[in-house]
Amino acid sequence: MRFPLSLYLAILTLSFLLPACTSRLLREAETAEARGEYYQAMGLYKQLYQRTPREQRVEKARLAFRSGENARCLRAFASARTSYHSALKYQYPDSLLLIRLAEVALATGTYQEALTFARRYLRYDSTSQEARLLEESAGFALRTAHPSFPSALRYKVTQSRHLSSSRSDYGVAYSPEGKTIYFTSHRRPSAGVSTQSPITGEGLGRIYALHQGANASWSGKVDTLVGLTSPQSDIGTPTFTPDGRTMYYTRSEQGKEGVHTAQIYVASQGEDGTWSEGKPFSIFEDSTILVAHPSLSPSGKTLFFISDVAGGRGGKDLYRMSLEHGMPGAIYNLGEQVNSPRDELFPYAVSDSVVYFASEGWMGYGGLDVYRATLLPDGGYELHHLPYPINTHADDYGFAPAPIVDELSGGKSLREVGFLASSRDDLRGVPHLYRFELEKVETIIEGIVSDREGYPLSGVTLSLVGNRREGQMQAVTTDQQGSYRLPASADTDYVMLASAKGYLNQYVRLHTDPSDSSEVYTVDFYLAQEGRLEPLREVYYAFDSAEILPESTPSLDSLLQLMRDNPQVQLTLLAHADRHGTDAYNVALSQRRAHALLQWLVSRGVAESRLRSEGYGKARPFVVTRRVAEEYPFLTEGQVLDEVFIATLPEDQQRQCDALNRRTEFRDRKSGSAGM
Repeated sequence: MRFPLSLYLAILTLSFLLPACTSRLLREAETAEARGEYYQAMGLYKQLYQRTPREQRVEKARLAFRSGENARCLRAFASARTSYHSALKYQYPDSLLLIRLAEVALATGTYQEALTFARRYLRYDSTSQEARLLEESAGFALRTAHPSFPSALRYKVTQSRHLSSSRSDYGVAYSPEGKTIYFTSHRRPSAGVSTQSPITGEGLGRIYALHQGANASWSGKVDTLVGLTSPQSDIGTPTFTPDGRTMYYTRSEQGKEGVHTAQIYVASQGEDGTWSEGKPFSIFEDSTILVAHPSLSPSGKTLFFISDVAGGRGGKDLYRMSLEHGMPGAIYNLGEQVNSPRDELFPYAVSDSVVYFASEGWMGYGGLDVYRATLLPDGGYELHHLPYPINTHADDYGFAPAPIVDELSGGKSLREVGFLASSRDDLRGVPHLYRFELEKVETIIEGIVSDREGYPLSGVTLSLVGNRREGQMQAVTTDQQGSYRLPASADTDYVMLASAKGYLNQYVRLHTDPSDSSEVYTVDFYLAQEGRLEPLREVYYAFDSAEILPESTPSLDSLLQLMRDNPQVQLTLLAHADRHGTDAYNVALSQRRAHALLQWLVSRGVAESRLRSEGYGKARPFVVTRRVAEEYPFLTEGQVLDEVFIATLPEDQQRQCDALNRRTEFRDRKSGSAGM
């Protein structure tokens, strides 16, 4: 079969054009990558990878690796993981690939895979700090990055539907009174032309605001701040002075030669609510030094920011600068306790000494994780990794607690509420805004105060003293139902005192546990009345003996504590017998039993001079109390359980009355003679 001459010439021309086209795409990809235009470079490398035949394994591996590198710079870790695995398939020769595979596996939540690749690299280089960090992070994530891991702080995190868009959203800040939320977004503006960035593939960043209405509800429409936008500038990460009239923010220009270095700008708000054109806020004389992500402390005296100025630990470091009437002062690098060899980003200051920030240079769950840095008296910092679900395998950053919790609480009892940015639910690696809540952890001690018969006592004073500064003494009185309720603190030792006129004091010692949720402790008191015969329930003796049985210990411990709580009290211990046996025998047995109680207390440190024991045999039959009448319906209050009455009862009721007569009692001797 003969081909037409025109078709032959077309095929011949194409055979020359394809290599030329490939070379042109490769040059464009390498140029875009060198300029930091990662989105464009990634797309070009993918095209080249797809056009390269499988037989060219070396080139196929190289293109897959370059595509992965640009996707990683975009923080599109799922895409980067796919590209790196393609490079592994085609046997990319550089062992750096193992580090990259561990890194993106960690950032996509495949922790066991991350552990495997990190350990494979450590076989090549056991001294690699980067591989060791990836190994430690993967192990840390496998242990703790799940809801069942116990944590002192248990946050609830949900995506913010009214702030998030399909594009990148991050960088939340608040007006001082908490009624306006500001944030950065790359969403398409409602008016004007959206310019696509070759770095991210998204529109340029803008600052948006959401306002709270008069009825405390948030308006459904976000507004672009007027006066700050520029056709070729990316702006975001706002922060405000305490009066809310001055804003610091990040601005970077998109020029013909690529994106210029980011700088901090400052703008003022006019009386009509619009913002002035921002002006550079000079921190370093060299304007090519990157300075970005400003965060002003609530006092307005400290500005935190990030920079790649020479002299840091590597990557972008976190700095703080003192401000005096808006004028820059001394600058401090937060040091190696905060800054790692990699990037620290998006600080958010909650005070002059406490700042949240994101980092990928410390042990974490993958991608950027949120940390809290607290300034110590010696000038150093204490670092704390925030728990799951604030931190996940994805990029989590821009953690911004609201300055006034009530404005965002929605009527809930919250300790903390705010927003953070995260790419956890977006395979493209695009961040969205999430709302976090931390319930207000309340520790409550409550209970009922009753007499020893179990009837509630009103007007009893409950005093609570803790061993910590926040546990200063508190006092309440019981209501008509004998109830009380006292706020307390977690992880605190307390001493409680119940006191009322005409009753003996009772103390209780209590330790509240550390907890990440609200806890209620129930402590009931049973007060002994001065001058009244009080029953000692559940005191048992061996048959026909004065030997106290072990089952009696809880009741006797309660009596011992009463003696210790009331060192001025002197007690008479009284024992009684039932109607069986002779008078002489019963008196002797009851006297031995009462004396055995006395000796039990003396053996545990109670002075014998405070005690007296008396045995009455069957001479004093039990008089039915209101409580006993409620427990035994066949009895009435005030009934004397003497032999004549008991003889009228059925046999089983007789046994119950005999048990009531075989009793042990005590009485405060200061209130009168026990024999009266």
